[in-house]
Amino acid sequence: MNNVMTVGNSYTTSLIIAKTPREVFAAVLDPRSWWSEGIQGDTAKVGDEFRHRYQDVHFCRLRVTQVVPDKLVEWLVVENSFNFVADKTEWVGTTVSFEITEVQDGTELRFTHHGLVPEYECYDACSQGWNFYIGESLYGLVATGQGQPNAEGTARTAAERDLGTSGRFSTGFMTDAAPDVVVEAILDARGWWSRSIEGSTNSRGDEFTFEVAGVHWCRIRLADVVPGKQVVWDVLDARIEGLDDQREWIGTRIVFDVAAEDGGSAVTLTHIGLQSDLECYERCSTAWQHLMSDSLRTLIATGQGHPYP
Repeated sequence: MNNVMTVGNSYTTSLIIAKTPREVFAAVLDPRSWWSEGIQGDTAKVGDEFRHRYQDVHFCRLRVTQVVPDKLVEWLVVENSFNFVADKTEWVGTTVSFEITEVQDGTELRFTHHGLVPEYECYDACSQGWNFYIGESLYGLVATGQGQPNAEGTARTAAERDLGTSGRFSTGFMTDAAPDVVVEAILDARGWWSRSIEGSTNSRGDEFTFEVAGVHWCRIRLADVVPGKQVVWDVLDARIEGLDDQREWIGTRIVFDVAAEDGGSAVTLTHIGLQSDLECYERCSTAWQHLMSDSLRTLIATGQGHPYP
């Protein structure tokens, strides 16, 4: 039995399989056998990250955020690119959950792509894709031991190529706070990025400087603020010590997207222009991950972030 619906403005589908929760759980943890043979990375433990690619149509990088044996698996979409919609990053910051429940006839699997909403340009194509991968391929894997994943072929090479040319870095997290609260916290850059920031950080057109002495200095303009939805920074000037090109950040754009999600918010930072072939990429992407998942998230939850002193 397979039921498709929209719940909480997100795509969800459920099915009942005459198998045990343990068998369903094991199949969900093996997306190479029902989604794509070309998936790269580990998929079984919290913190694992993996990459999916379908031809030149779709690439995404996901992080495993929850694993409860025989009950729940959850993924966060960290990076995404479509070739057929205007906003190629529509999936970024959304989450994918597999809820597993024992019922009289076997096991109910409820799949929900939280944040995949009808307003998205990709919604029809993506929901049809999930209908197949969950209702046909994953169901077949559990019921018969044989799924229908995308063939490996050239997908892996294409995914690797996209990682080097995507031209951006993205990271995000979920919070129980409302979108308006999240945006206010983002605007309080001294509360989560650095206490030494000089200048105003609140309104469109404001400019401020950030500095960690002897390491990194930059001047940023607040390009846009959409209450409850988005904050955009443009890097006007920058200097990163220890690099051959200390100006790598100049001309890049930092976008914070906030979306209402299940009584809380999905928060995504995308640094457009921070591409993987830059010398500063590893250092800067690691810093952004810490600042987002630790400092900003803590500021939102407790009122006290962990900014640079």
